[in-house]
Amino acid sequence: MSVQLPSGTVTFLFTDIEDSTRLWESTPADMAAAVQAHDVIVCSAIERRGGHVFATGGDGFCAAFSSAVDAVTAAVESQRELGVDDAISFAVRMALHTGEAIERHRNYYGTEVNRAARLMALAHGGQMLVSDTAEVLVRSRVALRPLGDHLLRGLRGTIPVFQVVADGLPSEFPVLRSVDHFAGNLPRHVSSLVGRDAEVDDVAELVRSQRLVTLTGVGGVGKTRLAIEVGAELAGEFDDGVWIVELAGVGDPGAVPAALATVLGITPQSNVPLIDTVADTVAGRRMLLVVDNCEHLRGSVAAAMEEILGRTGHTKLLATSREAVGVPGESITTVSPLATEGGVTSDAVTLFVERARSARHDFELQDPQTAAAVTEICETVDGLPLGIELAAARMVAMSAIEVRDRLADRFRLLQSGAPGPERQLTLRHAVEWSYDLLTDGERSLLRTASVFAASTYRASVRSSTMPTRSTCCGTSTPSYASRSMSLFGQNADQSS
Repeated sequence: MSVQLPSGTVTFLFTDIEDSTRLWESTPADMAAAVQAHDVIVCSAIERRGGHVFATGGDGFCAAFSSAVDAVTAAVESQRELGVDDAISFAVRMALHTGEAIERHRNYYGTEVNRAARLMALAHGGQMLVSDTAEVLVRSRVALRPLGDHLLRGLRGTIPVFQVVADGLPSEFPVLRSVDHFAGNLPRHVSSLVGRDAEVDDVAELVRSQRLVTLTGVGGVGKTRLAIEVGAELAGEFDDGVWIVELAGVGDPGAVPAALATVLGITPQSNVPLIDTVADTVAGRRMLLVVDNCEHLRGSVAAAMEEILGRTGHTKLLATSREAVGVPGESITTVSPLATEGGVTSDAVTLFVERARSARHDFELQDPQTAAAVTEICETVDGLPLGIELAAARMVAMSAIEVRDRLADRFRLLQSGAPGPERQLTLRHAVEWSYDLLTDGERSLLRTASVFAASTYRASVRSSTMPTRSTCCGTSTPSYASRSMSLFGQNADQSS
């Protein structure tokens, strides 16, 4: 007989072993025994206080409680038992957050779960953090220390954060791992990141183990945003900061070293090639360079990266490009559009709703026709985040049904007046950016292929063995490329 899961307003307890990746690599045998002891202690405390472990993450647990007091009691008891077990040499960070639970298939999803995970990411080993919503429920039962307002990675705005202070447990820790407190120039996003938790974790692990990781994918799929979130996730691991170098506005291949030097504050030296000065300056530093939008400068970017990687064992590179950069040892990860399967519960629709509420705070999916229209919009743009966000922005003056019915003219409809890179302001610019990278022969082939639309084109791609180039249409979203390029191709043919 299955256990009844907590529902409604739930308190989440997330735990994680600090620095577990390094410990597994350095002392795997000792780590195996210690983790086994850790698992018994933490799980027993959770079960003893009526909690339910619904998932594991890394070497930690994700648990749900009907009572916030039970959750914080389980956390304190766990920390005390972990601290006196001689087999356990590591420290465990924990976080508690209370919110409305969305349960599906005996698991929990949604913003509140993400908030608990992001809160835990701020903590140090041995530290127990509490969100403002959980603090209201437990402040009469445990001592709490206010730590101020902090940004949570990938989520909008700041939240008040508190620390549990308990007898016999450490109470002094370094400043929280908030994005406010790290060196570098990563931008702050006021909107939340939707549907990318697994990708953030996977890419972060790749960056830890590889010197150069490149995120590839079609235009508008969210490569830059994912890279920034990964940088924020890893910021605490790079003493010399995380720095983003944006190349979209760089048209001259010879200007790549200057773009790097400008961001890093490196002064050119006479009679010394600038890229040598950059490589020598960063040699030995522990920093992460996020090199954004490399596709139109691949040759010069590859040369610069090889110089940097050849002189230092500490600086790491995370690149975004519609094609692989082409550096030996490059680790490539393809970023896919958001899932549309699941209708109103899909990541694509979740993103639409969140962005629509930014344009119109009362936007809801209660009406079946509106829900169906939003689902169809997301499917029509194949879950492409840029297309979804541009469509959602239209909710300020249009209904979802009106947007859906006008998507045949998406190049005219889906555009933004907000500040930002030109390639991200309209679907036309996103496609043109890729189209301009193609050779004349590739452009001709793409215009010819654009007559095959939607599922017919998708089926033809799946059955074809002809090699494809990912710069413009990609292999992960052929129907989006087909439908967009069919319009682009018609316009190009009409003007030629």
